[in-house]
Amino acid sequence: MLPHEEAWDLKPENGHVNAQSLLIESYYWDCVDENSPLGSDTGADILSFYSKAITSDRELDPVKFIESTLESWEMLIDDWSLSDEASIKQRMVDDPHTIRVSNEAVIALAFAMYVMHGDVDPRIRDMAIIAVDRESTQALLAEWCSARERSERLADFRYKLTQMRETR
Repeated sequence: MLPHEEAWDLKPENGHVNAQSLLIESYYWDCVDENSPLGSDTGADILSFYSKAITSDRELDPVKFIESTLESWEMLIDDWSLSDEASIKQRMVDDPHTIRVSNEAVIALAFAMYVMHGDVDPRIRDMAIIAVDRESTQALLAEWCSARERSERLADFRYKLTQMRETR
């Protein structure tokens, strides 16, 4: 059973053994926690869409997948390497939804890959780490009711991303 199938639940026993070992905090497996990689609407959609796409195309390029998905949503960030605080602040003024959704989506994809396969494409992992760093700026943390909790979770997301095995 796969994440895009109706009866599949986001829980450790349905994830790859590597994910079970690394993602020990319960919020990684909470499908309704907006402050978890796969619990937001964006995260849940990415998990399901990726699962379905990889089933029909085993050679799927995950970078093309995330970019085409975000482009179809009209939410594709134009610079994945964007990291300086001043530029991020300006983007939050100009188009806050695109930067937020792009960040959520690439972070979700990294965790979805790990849950499903036990490894992650290094390009996606690197993009997700930069997205976590963007989410950790004051400009984006200010959007959360509990910036402290969000900051703590982001630090854990970043650590977990650095510990994930890369695809061979």
